[in-house]
Amino acid sequence: MWFFTASRFLTKDECESAVAHMRAFLAQWTSHGNSMVASCDLILKRILWVAVDETGAQASGCGIDALTREVQAIGQSFNLDFFDRQAVVFQRPDAEPESMRLHEFWAHCKAGNITDDVLVVDTTVKTFDLCSDEMLMPWRKTWHGEMWNS
Repeated sequence: MWFFTASRFLTKDECESAVAHMRAFLAQWTSHGNSMVASCDLILKRILWVAVDETGAQASGCGIDALTREVQAIGQSFNLDFFDRQAVVFQRPDAEPESMRLHEFWAHCKAGNITDDVLVVDTTVKTFDLCSDEMLMPWRKTWHGEMWNS
């Protein structure tokens, strides 16, 4: 699993275009000449995820480099960066998705502005089978909560 966090929220048209572009790439993606079986989607109009079924061909350096270049190209076409490692994307109940810098999010946690019902995109999910169940989680059940309680 790979997660690529955009530097801003995408519009509906940009979401559709980015996913279509990535799916077209994944349909012909290879690693050392072997076809890869992969899927992708966008979460909360901000995070592009890509999952590969490694029971067949495994992703390797060359294949991962090609994926990275493709994600960079998609980002450039929308004038954004999909490699924003400091953004925390989350959603309060019945609200639009939000994003904060990591240090801002933690400051809001400390101030009590991030309540237990806030869902955070957990970009540490490593396998697709966990993806649908555990990608959006209450913030205290993600690595943020683990760090907060340590």
